Amino acid sequence: MKKTLALMLSVLLLFGTVLPAFALTPAALQQTENGYTFTVTADDNGDRLTILRYYQEENTVYIPKTLGGVEVTAEDISAALFAGCEAQSFTADNDNAYFSVSNGVLFTKDGKTLIAYPGGKEDENYVVPAGVTEIGAKVTFPCSSLTVNSADCVIAPNKQFEADVILCGEKGSAAEKTAEENGYPFILLGAGHTHTYINVIKSAPSCINDGEMISYCPCDPAAAKTTVVPATGVHNFIFTSPLARYICIVCGAEKNLLPIVIDDDDGEDITYIDEDDCTCVCHADEKLDTSSFSSILNCVLYRIKLLFWRFSHSHPICECGRRHY
Repeated sequence: MKKTLALMLSVLLLFGTVLPAFALTPAALQQTENGYTFTVTADDNGDRLTILRYYQEENTVYIPKTLGGVEVTAEDISAALFAGCEAQSFTADNDNAYFSVSNGVLFTKDGKTLIAYPGGKEDENYVVPAGVTEIGAKVTFPCSSLTVNSADCVIAPNKQFEADVILCGEKGSAAEKTAEENGYPFILLGAGHTHTYINVIKSAPSCINDGEMISYCPCDPAAAKTTVVPATGVHNFIFTSPLARYICIVCGAEKNLLPIVIDDDDGEDITYIDEDDCTCVCHADEKLDTSSFSSILNCVLYRIKLLFWRFSHSHPICECGRRHY
């Protein structure tokens, strides 16, 4: 009995010392401020800020000096944080010690590292400032071409440069070096340059509306030419089963479907085919087997069924009335 009591006391003492240790380390609570969701935790070096995500439907992304009372540093902000954000520019708190903004693009305070490019910025070509020495791997560019004339800039490999964004630069530039090392398309600027036009669809044509395409050479994006892309005339039909029609989701044009009787193991049923796909042929070259009562009866019943269908629906019926098996 005494041994049992001693064991119970030992267990209680153990839990009495371990549990308070866990209780003294509370879970970090998520906070939201200026579109940022973050946590602040305490460690031996003081309060530590962890930004989890950013979401705010604004044209400008604001980089604050502090979040939750903790200073925001360059280690806290990356391009990945703004993935999917369609803002047109960045802006930073004037008193911050880590960030600068030029032409809406976010840089480190000294302007040497391009941190993030706004996802909604509408420039076709972006010229990286001469003093920039690094472009991170997670930076995404919505523009069609990126000009880097400096030879000292380190451009991290980026799948965008395979097709979506064309690197441009002068002979010996970092853009040329990066393109050669990774097999990216490249447009040479400066001496020896010949105009190479990039075509960008600004608005896609639809069945009834013309589209717009811009053609420009990175050497002079301001001289871009605008071309009208004619309407395709091809409708974007969706099937509406209650009406047995195709309706274009762009212009509302309708295409009728044809009722076709299908015979299978489960009996007869009416299905529909696109009238343009109807391959029916006339019965003129076929003779009805008048010696067969079942053949005549089936033909009469089928005609009655189609006649009933004609009166109960507003769209046309295949005139040949051919029975499909």
